[in-house]
Amino acid sequence: MIPPGIILAMARTNPYVYGSPIAAGAAEAFADREEELAVLEGALASGGNVILLAPRRYGKTSLLNIAVGRVVERGVRAGRVTLADCTDLQDVCESLLHGILEGPARWRERGVDAVRELVGHLRPRLEVAPDGSLRVGLDVESGRDPWRRLLYDVLRVLEAVRATGDEVALVIDEFQRAYELDDAVPGVVKRLCDEMPGVSLVLSGSRRHLMERLSGRGAPLARVGTRIALPKVPRDRMCDFLVRRCATGGRMLAAGVAEHIHDLAAGVPNEVQQLASHAFDQASGNRVRTADVDEALSRIVRQGRFEYVAILRALAPSQRRLLRELARGGPKPSVQTGVMVRSLRVSNPSAVRRALVALEEDDLVEQTPEGWEVSNPFLALWLRDYVGDD
Repeated sequence: MIPPGIILAMARTNPYVYGSPIAAGAAEAFADREEELAVLEGALASGGNVILLAPRRYGKTSLLNIAVGRVVERGVRAGRVTLADCTDLQDVCESLLHGILEGPARWRERGVDAVRELVGHLRPRLEVAPDGSLRVGLDVESGRDPWRRLLYDVLRVLEAVRATGDEVALVIDEFQRAYELDDAVPGVVKRLCDEMPGVSLVLSGSRRHLMERLSGRGAPLARVGTRIALPKVPRDRMCDFLVRRCATGGRMLAAGVAEHIHDLAAGVPNEVQQLASHAFDQASGNRVRTADVDEALSRIVRQGRFEYVAILRALAPSQRRLLRELARGGPKPSVQTGVMVRSLRVSNPSAVRRALVALEEDDLVEQTPEGWEVSNPFLALWLRDYVGDD
């Protein structure tokens, strides 16, 4: 007979997920976002548009995956595409068409010949690869702004799909990448939103300053739909989630440990789950204790130190000093101050601003409701103890 303790140990499975998006069918591993999910589902199922802003590691892509999965189960013709790796407007057009055919047009159900008829006016190259995936290629004729015109025509396919009578929705993740490639893209999308009132478009992005630029007050996409700025999960909800998930893995969190994990990871959802995962593996008994969390944190920071040093060495001196200042003492509501000018050893507040913009563009800092802070809480912890050249 196997002792009960051994059976329990065999049954333990690390329940925390970090580092990659959560799939639509694994919502139980996703921290509480029911309010945002309700807004997204409502828009996707009723032809509404949404602008979603969220820093990386806040769970944006997982949120979108789950929302799309839920409305598809309700009969909505929905899909998601990311523009993160696009290098030009041709990539953007091909990625969008692929996402439309994979999601709303349902090429796997209808067959390639049927969807080729649907998009024949675009003259695409469609090929089923040996692994069963669909390869999409597009070409344009010479002329003025040909890819912008093709972008418009590609997204108009959604209206043709809607002619079937079903609700149609497309999530375009990392939308700001298209804006970086061509600042006229938001205007094209705004026109389409006006012309396709029954089609839902969700435009999401992780580079907040760019998304603000194209969807903020007076911008082309300022009033195309509901605007959601994804915050951190409230502390009490995240801690409840950590406790529940730990129990499903066969261990318990000792009193105060969930709060300790949350605070060390600064409430950033991905890093909270990362630290919880390492602490779960560090524990040797039925409970995860504070000492397990502290040792897990030390291991994470040790493992990341070479990356952190490389990050610092790639920065200009003023950027390096500003990053270290933001790592000390919590979020800073304002950085363009006389004290910061002296700390950074620059001539004026404008130089501080330039350093801040450069760090933001590299996703090293972000502006939260509390103020400016280092995006990665583990990098921030390492910076507080780092001794090196400024």
